[in-house]
Amino acid sequence: MGDKVRFFLWRQNERIVAFAACMVHGDAIYAEYIGLDYDVALDLHLYHYVFRDMVSWAIANGYKWFRSSGLNYDPKLHLRHLLDPIDLYVRHTSAPINSVLKRILPVLAPTRYDETLAKFRNYQELWAQPETGLGSVEDTA
Repeated sequence: MGDKVRFFLWRQNERIVAFAACMVHGDAIYAEYIGLDYDVALDLHLYHYVFRDMVSWAIANGYKWFRSSGLNYDPKLHLRHLLDPIDLYVRHTSAPINSVLKRILPVLAPTRYDETLAKFRNYQELWAQPETGLGSVEDTA
């Protein structure tokens, strides 16, 4: 996976205090995982340094898009990220269970009730009805 994965480490006095794993494809970099040493992370604002350094590296290496996983919505809101839709479909092998799932899954979607997500400027665009299958549209940044 050497041609698709990039690992980033941040050190303080030879001690690793932050880690990020990204995947690259075409002109996009996908920030998948971040690990922080919380003994120092908040005081050093590591999340923001990690983001800055990944984006700076991506720009310097010709990437045009930065995409990241569906967590840490508050910092992404302040950094003016936009949300991307993810279509999730659930299907059981039993037709009667599928008829029940079709009715309850939209209510169970955890991101529908996240107050931070509702503040993103493109939040309302993401709640289109799926064309086929069961489930609902979920949000991710």
